[in-house]
Order: sequence, then C-alpha cells, then structure tokens
Amino acid sequence: MRTAPSPRALLVVAVLALLGVAVAPAMASAAPPEVLLPEILLTETDAGRASTTVNVALDRPNPYPFPVAVVVQDKATGSATSGSDYVPIPSRPVVWWPGQRIASFPVTLLGDDVTEAHETIRLRLTAPIGVSIVDSEMDLVIGNNDPLGMTGPLDPPLISLPNVHIPEGDAGCDDYRVTLLLSRPAPAAGSVGVVDYTSVGVPGANPPRTYGAATPGVDYMSFPEFSLPVPRGATSVSFPVLICGDRQTEGDEEIDIRIVAPVGLDIIDNDLDLILDNED
Repeated sequence: MRTAPSPRALLVVAVLALLGVAVAPAMASAAPPEVLLPEILLTETDAGRASTTVNVALDRPNPYPFPVAVVVQDKATGSATSGSDYVPIPSRPVVWWPGQRIASFPVTLLGDDVTEAHETIRLRLTAPIGVSIVDSEMDLVIGNNDPLGMTGPLDPPLISLPNVHIPEGDAGCDDYRVTLLLSRPAPAAGSVGVVDYTSVGVPGANPPRTYGAATPGVDYMSFPEFSLPVPRGATSVSFPVLICGDRQTEGDEEIDIRIVAPVGLDIIDNDLDLILDNED
C-alpha cells in the first residue's frame, strides 16, 4: 500500500486530467466508485513527531483499467493548528490503481503533554478523476493522550459522526440507514440516544430559523427520541431514517440529528447532518 504517490502516479494523473475524453469510453462501462469519508481518529504523543498513514476507501475496488484519483487539501479550518499540532499537509493526489479499494497518504502529528480536548484537522477532496465525491470534507480527529484523552484501554470508544449527502429522489419514501462509527470495538454493551433536532428553533436567531432546513412529513419522516443499543464488540451501529422524494426545484436541505446520553461510549461532536441533495 502506497503512503505517497510515486512520480509515475503523478504523471498518470496529469495525463488523465488532460485526456479526459480519451478515457470516457472505459468509464462508461461502469459507474464511478464513490469515495467514503468517515471521521478518522489519530492518537497524539507526548513529544516529537509521530507519522501515521490515513487510509481513504472507495465503496468498491477501482473498476477501470487505469488509476483514479482525488486531490487532498488542508482546509486549515479545523481546531488543530498547523505547525503546532501537526506538520503542514501539502496538497497531494491520492491514487487508486486498477482493482485497488484503499489508498493512503501520510500525516505527521506533533506531540505535547498539554491536557486539552480532542482537535480536528479538516481536509477537502477536490479534482476527482474517475471517482465520485459525495462529501468533499474529511475530518482527522487528534485524540489527546493526556488526562482528558480517550486512548487508554479502559477508556470508552469514541463515536464519529460523518455528515452524509443523500440523493433525494423524485417520489416515494425509502429507508436510509445512518451509520455511526466507533474508534475501536465496544468493550461492553452500551447505548446512545438519537434525537431529531431538525425542527428545533435556534435560540436568538434573527430572523428565526431551525437547526435543519428539511421539512418533516415532506422531505423525511420525523421520529421520536429513541435509545440506540451498541452491542459488545460492535465497531459501528446504524438506524433508519425515512427519506421522501419530490420533483420540486429547491436547494439542498439538512436533517439535523443529535446524539445524546452515551452509555459506555464517548462523543466529541454530537451533531450529525443528513444533507438531501436535490436532483431537480
């Protein structure tokens, strides 16, 4: 598995970008694979540099007879500080060769012994060649290893909440399964509460607005708060949300879901957005 693209990979990607029409017949034989972007938990050290490899997966192996790629860029909008918490990340291509599902790139963390909350490196994926990007943002969560950290064997697993883009559809309602990822297998049975926050008003907003723009009963079916069990050994759990389509021309809309009351688990971000992509 490559941790950085070779000069040959860079050359091939550049040629593909220039000759996109030439590869179109090959791409027409299969739909582009989709890039999957869950949050990724990294662990800092107390001092010095710690290099790690970040894996980026496709929803299936590259089906084409040529490499496909995206460019990863540091947005510098996360809570982690470039040059202090991590070595600056240059823009770089991430390349999947024919038949490859997981590609990777290196990230170097800078350790400290400061007790602090978890911090996030926010990356953007751009310039896709032969792949589909539904969600262009990727978060690398730096898990603090000092007293507030959650990296010890007795600490609860961390839940990550990747925001998800969902095609809305033209008619009818279908279940969409929302998946919550755990940083490691659950050592014991636990649970989290799931709350539909879409129609809750934002305090002090002027003009008044709600946390989500989607309309219950029209864009999706609202649901009462419930407890989602997390079995022992689980690395992910999921629950359904009923998404409804229409033919109205409108902007993208968000369903806002909050994850609350964790038992046997821990969270650093309890806000999950399901973004309905309008296709009209």
